[in-house]
Order: sequence, then C-alpha cells, then structure tokens
Amino acid sequence: MYYRHGTLRMGKLLMVDADMQVVDTDPSDPFDFFIDRYNDELIEGYTRNQPDYGLLVFMRDFNDLGLPLRSGERAAP
Repeated sequence: MYYRHGTLRMGKLLMVDADMQVVDTDPSDPFDFFIDRYNDELIEGYTRNQPDYGLLVFMRDFNDLGLPLRSGERAAP
C-alpha cells in the first residue's frame, strides 16, 4: 500500500503531505491487512525512515501474528 500526499493519522503518528509505503514482510503470499488491528501488525514489523523523509513500514500478515517467521520472511534487523 502506498500513501502519498494528504494527511495520515495512525495512533500518535501524524503525517502531513504523506509519503508512506506499507510492505509485506512475507512477499510469497498476498498481504493480509486488518485496519482494526494495524498496531498489532506494526509491533511485529519494523519501519525505515527515508532520506526524503518518507517512511517504509514493513508489516506482518494479520493471520501470521504471534507465529514464528516463515522461510523467506524478513525479520526486524
């Protein structure tokens, strides 16, 4: 998912003129995102700030929360 321009508010994050890309930590399957529990997906993922002040957000699939990482899935460094 890619959010560009506009304003995003997620929890305590407020991003004006948004530039945020959400990436699945397991590219081998479709991304399973659940907006009502996005924070749980964030907790098991990680973020990377970009030089242009953008944000890359790596999230786990909702149905994988609490499970061990699968082969090929990228873990938080």
